[in-house]
Amino acid sequence: MPPRSMKLDDVSDREVLALLADVADGDGTASTLDLATAMDLGTKHPLSNVGVRLAYLRRIKMVDREPTTKRWFLTSMGLQYVAGRLSATQQRALESLKSEGAAWAATESLSRLLKDAGDSQATMMRRQWQHGWAQRNYR
Repeated sequence: MPPRSMKLDDVSDREVLALLADVADGDGTASTLDLATAMDLGTKHPLSNVGVRLAYLRRIKMVDREPTTKRWFLTSMGLQYVAGRLSATQQRALESLKSEGAAWAATESLSRLLKDAGDSQATMMRRQWQHGWAQRNYR
C-alpha cells in the first residue's frame, strides 16, 4: 500500500533512501519524478512532497544533487544508512527486549550511542524513533 503522504509518520527516511537506491539509474541517480512515481502518492502535489523531503535529507547530508542534471543520489553516509543491517544475533537480542526492564536497558544503551553520534546520525536516529512512535500510534 502506498504511503498516504511524505510525512515522517507515513514513510521513514530509511524507506525514502532505500527507494532512491532502488530507482536510481546506472549512475546511481534518480529524478524527483522517478521517486514520486515509484512512491505512488495519493497527494495533490507529489513532486513537491517528494522534493521537500529530499531537500531535507540533503540538508542532513544523506543525499545530494548532481549540479547539472539536478538528479538525486545517496551520499556515502546515506549509502551506509541504507545498507545497515542487524545480524541474526542482534535481531534476537532486540526481540528479547520485550519486558519493561530490558526495554529500559535498551533505551539507556541507545541514549549513550546518541551522545557519541555525529549530527547527521543523531538526526536520523531521532527521526527513526519519531517514525516508529507514529507507527505505534496507528495500531
